[in-house]
Amino acid sequence: QMLIAEIYEKRGLEQYAFEEYQKLVDEHPKFDRNEEALKRMYEITSRFLDGQWFRWKLPYQDTVFIPVGPSMNRTSGMFNQIVTNAPYGTYAAQAQYGIGQAHEKRLSGFWGFFASESEYEKAADAYQLLADRYSRRPEDGDRPNQAILDDIVATARFRMANLYEIQANEGIYDQSMANRAIDAYMDFRFLHGKDPNQAKRMDEAAARIKAMRMERARGLKAIAEYYEERYKWVAAQKYYGRLVDAL
Repeated sequence: QMLIAEIYEKRGLEQYAFEEYQKLVDEHPKFDRNEEALKRMYEITSRFLDGQWFRWKLPYQDTVFIPVGPSMNRTSGMFNQIVTNAPYGTYAAQAQYGIGQAHEKRLSGFWGFFASESEYEKAADAYQLLADRYSRRPEDGDRPNQAILDDIVATARFRMANLYEIQANEGIYDQSMANRAIDAYMDFRFLHGKDPNQAKRMDEAAARIKAMRMERARGLKAIAEYYEERYKWVAAQKYYGRLVDAL
């Protein structure tokens, strides 16, 4: 079974190799090379995330294939399978992050024309699950790959805040989504403020929070001036008061 998977991989039929590695994990759970198979599955899926094309093999032979293009939908499903195989395995957190990345990539480039805005929510949900599942808690001991896990969790929280900010700035400014982004950036700063590896992101998060608060202040100022120009003194006073609070 391992040889079949390796042969498919060497022939460039990598999604078929992935399927054979999966059969190996399912049918021989105690095989001593399963960790290697999971690693190969993760590396194959990462290449598809980077844009490698899927190939459809013509039936009843193993050499002729037709390129069918990249698919972030299939890629997210493959990452999800890796997580399902071993939710706390060596590659689980990276694969969970890959799910979020695949949903984000569905929104970019030519393929974004066929993607729904629900991909934002799916990506954010993937990052949230990653943070919930792999964050280090006070009672936990260090895992063998703890430094990698800490960085992935921090990256996922930062990306989640980025996604909320992007949605807030699309089309008409969405104040509720901006507030979600600010809260997410503040959570990131609170939870990872002592991590020296996140210092650059700390500064960026602070700058983004200030920028969104200023955008909110500009909106309140414009509304206040609108009412003032029309002699709506009570409404103008109300929005100038909210402007002062915002600043």
